[in-house]
Amino acid sequence: MSDLGTPSPQTTLGILLGASEWPKASFQASEAFANSAREIRNYLMGSLGVSADNFLDLFDTADSPDALDLRIEDFLTKRVSSLKENEDSAKDLIIYFIGHGGFTRPDDEFYLAIRSSRETNSRASSLQVKSLAHTIKENARRLRRIVILDCCFAASAYHAFQAEGPEEVATRQLIDVFGAAGQATKPSALPGPGTTLLCSSPHTKASYLAPDGQYTMFSEALIHVFRTGSFRMGGSLTLRTVANLAWGYLKERYPEGAPRPEIHSPDQREGDVADVPFFPNPTLTEAAQPRDVFQWFVPTESAIQCYVVISETEERSSGLAQIVSTTLKHYKSEIEKITKSRLLDNPYVINASEVMQSPERYGNAILASCCAEIAVFDVTSYEPAVMLMLGVRSVVRRGVTLCSAGGEYVTGSPIEYPFNLREVNILSHSEKQFERKYNPIELIGEKLRAGLEQLFKFPDYLDLPAFEAIRRLPLDLASRTPKDYTEQVLVLCPFKQEYQRNNWTRYLQISLPAYIRYISGTDKTPEIIRTLDMKSPRLVSQSLYEAIRLTSMCIVDWTGWQANVFFELGVRLAVSEIGAVCILEHQDTASRSAENESLEEVRLKNTVRQRAHLLDRFAPILYRAPSPHDRATLDMDDFRKMVDYHKTLVSSRSGDIPILGDLPPDFTYTAITQSIDWRVEVSAKPVYKELIESADLLSERESKGKSPVLYPGNALLVEKAAEGAIERRLAAWYYLDQRYGLDEIKSDSELAKTYETLGNILASTLLGSPRTVDKELAQAIREKVKPLRKPRRREDG
Repeated sequence: MSDLGTPSPQTTLGILLGASEWPKASFQASEAFANSAREIRNYLMGSLGVSADNFLDLFDTADSPDALDLRIEDFLTKRVSSLKENEDSAKDLIIYFIGHGGFTRPDDEFYLAIRSSRETNSRASSLQVKSLAHTIKENARRLRRIVILDCCFAASAYHAFQAEGPEEVATRQLIDVFGAAGQATKPSALPGPGTTLLCSSPHTKASYLAPDGQYTMFSEALIHVFRTGSFRMGGSLTLRTVANLAWGYLKERYPEGAPRPEIHSPDQREGDVADVPFFPNPTLTEAAQPRDVFQWFVPTESAIQCYVVISETEERSSGLAQIVSTTLKHYKSEIEKITKSRLLDNPYVINASEVMQSPERYGNAILASCCAEIAVFDVTSYEPAVMLMLGVRSVVRRGVTLCSAGGEYVTGSPIEYPFNLREVNILSHSEKQFERKYNPIELIGEKLRAGLEQLFKFPDYLDLPAFEAIRRLPLDLASRTPKDYTEQVLVLCPFKQEYQRNNWTRYLQISLPAYIRYISGTDKTPEIIRTLDMKSPRLVSQSLYEAIRLTSMCIVDWTGWQANVFFELGVRLAVSEIGAVCILEHQDTASRSAENESLEEVRLKNTVRQRAHLLDRFAPILYRAPSPHDRATLDMDDFRKMVDYHKTLVSSRSGDIPILGDLPPDFTYTAITQSIDWRVEVSAKPVYKELIESADLLSERESKGKSPVLYPGNALLVEKAAEGAIERRLAAWYYLDQRYGLDEIKSDSELAKTYETLGNILASTLLGSPRTVDKELAQAIREKVKPLRKPRRREDG
């Protein structure tokens, strides 16, 4: 037996056949054929790695069948010979046909339609499958041959490849006699020479184009499989696995229309070529492996960067990191087109169990949060370190931030949301999601593409809740003054029933204000508030984030290690230079009940390392809340520690702040101050850009289809909105005109483009006004803009 060994790009030959239109026949022409061929060509020469020398592209060629056959024969002969001379013998051949298939009359011989096919004589003008099979077997006899046919009745080609010539017959007879002994003396790890076919449809059924006309159904499925692969398989996929994955995709996407692809292996004398691991599995290839988590994030101003926060629950699989890496590679060109910047497609990976391992690691994670345009968070189980970092991210960057859950979750199924994330669209990166219509790579890729488009178009783009709310302070200056702890204390805490009944109602709510009133020596009792206690009729989230920023004393109760508490802790640390007073009950309520192992308890078991690191970094003040059956006197020393620590934070000068753990209370705030990208801050946006953006939101000229006005049937409302857009553009233009001189505008390409575009829009709009003063203003603006216009080149006849 021949031992060809493992396939490699250097020893693989590829041929692409077919057509997208047939001028001399009545076959349906479609761009779907050309698009499919383009994607397959890109795959063969890209991901699969077939070199240009080893690839023969005959798609849409106008050659006659005989000329095609000669080109295939010449290509195979020369490449097999050339590779053999270079001591790198050819091992594998893949042939892919995209187009129409049919039968000659009256003998029903199967043929493949090529561009030169004629309706009047399909036998003479088309590529006969028997002829193709003969040429392949004669000139690639010692290669493993994979033939993929995307056409109607594709499985009808099986019999042509099954036929044997005299040499094949003699070889088969020898194997029949000596096969057992030969296999025993010369084993082969992988199948040797042979032929396998992957057919888009059975021999009695037609193949179809996708309803959207972009690809053929079959090629769309294969392109999907080649891009996404499978986490359940090894580093490479066999043709049989590819066929099964493609069928899974077709069943989900086109449940009533797609025929089932078939595998046929007519020549298995040295094993079934369909079982050779041939196609790279993109989820497990070396290129898709995440960056070493111990490497440091380094900001790159000239490129788009992405970082991924992995949960401790799923860190061993590293599934999300691999998926994001693969997604960035597949969507690289689209992302770069949208952002007009280079994309670093190898994401920086932060592990939840290690992000708090040291102040340095935590500081570097903050740097990534501030600088990376893209972030993906693994919210499986809503782990405390992940939620804390998500809270920080929600404050520091108006980038594109995605949340994805693994485990058993699939997108669209019920999921428990923390309060802060109820408006967030949580995706899925679970293995079950790969069985659905949209797999994790497509889900994340499409969200990234859409998010980046909206981020660059809409000034108020948001995908996390705190960014705008935390910056929107009350207009009343007196309301911006932080309240002293003797007036108000904000408590960020769980809302579990047991906690509310015992820790809150019987302990913090009653005893903390009593202690503060006692030590302050006044009759005034401070207000101890939680989210549920806020009296404002405004949205709860807006009131919460405003309180987090403006309340001087903020107590964060870690008891139960709840997701919403750690998200809010991240927000507080990001916006307050005095940080927070973190507390934790001695006997954690999450493990108090042993009736059964709840999901909460499982979550805590899976986050042992990160919780230990969090305790080391922040060292929360431990307290003991008496149970309903505990008659012991309440220990006020716990409250003394909380209040004294806060008073010290407020009164201490920078550098003298006490440290309970090994992180200074202002560590997060200071790290953000040093790392924040000022260009993404609303406060740093030029005035004229804000005016233009607000005008665009009101303007009919910027709206396609739907009116920007909510009630366009109200003529007066539409008129006032149009006037508002004009006035805002005028204000922006006057600002540029008066703020900068014409020479300064000319020297700055961005200013010049904005000035000219704005001027042209205003001149065109004002000229249509019935008012003389508007028409005169339009002429004046035109005169101002004229020096910026580039002279038109004269076209000589």
